[in-house]
Amino acid sequence: MKPSRPATTTLTTIRVLVVDDIADIAEMIAQCIDREPDMASVGTLPSADGLARHIATMTPDVVLLDMSMPGADPMKALARLTKAQECTTRVILFSGHENDVVADAASKAGACGFLSKNAEVPVILNAIREAARWRKDADPFRVWA
Repeated sequence: MKPSRPATTTLTTIRVLVVDDIADIAEMIAQCIDREPDMASVGTLPSADGLARHIATMTPDVVLLDMSMPGADPMKALARLTKAQECTTRVILFSGHENDVVADAASKAGACGFLSKNAEVPVILNAIREAARWRKDADPFRVWA
């Protein structure tokens, strides 16, 4: 687990956890998040191992979760997390595998959306903002290009 960065947070700051086994990708996204006035990275993780425990201690509003990593299966970790009644964290499945089957599996597992790793940084940041406002019972699953 990479330690969280010091960040000034306010009531409107979106706290984001980036989970990706490619450290350069996770760090680049975390740096982009930290440059936004309405967001703060709470850290990065190299796998979904212990994801629920990390979420409980890091308290992110949104998790950007890579689909293909060593260790715990990210889709199973997502399903366990979203079934927990007390968990309000929104999860965006983040993957280079872009197809309807993957997006459908992410939706069924409880993700609020699917985001391509090929997306431009402004699209990633917009997806995080939209995910922070997402309501499970009111909003549809999103796919960001």
